[in-house]
Amino acid sequence: MGSLKIKQKKKAFIPYTNKQSHMFAQSIQNCQKELKEMELKAFDDGFEDGKNWSDVLNFVILFYVMHELHGWEWKRYMKSVKRINNYINDINSGKTSLSEMVDDLEKKHHIQICDDYKELIERYGA
Repeated sequence: MGSLKIKQKKKAFIPYTNKQSHMFAQSIQNCQKELKEMELKAFDDGFEDGKNWSDVLNFVILFYVMHELHGWEWKRYMKSVKRINNYINDINSGKTSLSEMVDDLEKKHHIQICDDYKELIERYGA
């Protein structure tokens, strides 16, 4: 009977020094960090784009409706934008808050704000 020959496993030859292997491992770690940063930036950019899109959509539709229903023209739109910017500055400076404005709309003007919007306002502290 013939004998079975078992091939000896050869050790893998690594043509790199320890220093080179360490540098390679370090570069992989750096790439992982960069990928994570890129992922976070892409998420933030996407969120910002979505927010900007929502702002544009709301403005265009609001102004379109105000023109249809009340005959608003360019000057009135510009006055509205200036007043909106003043309110935003008041919120940013702490003179008022978005929560206070919502309360005012509901109590004085009887305009109900959606609970989802209120929850967003509370979450982001505006």
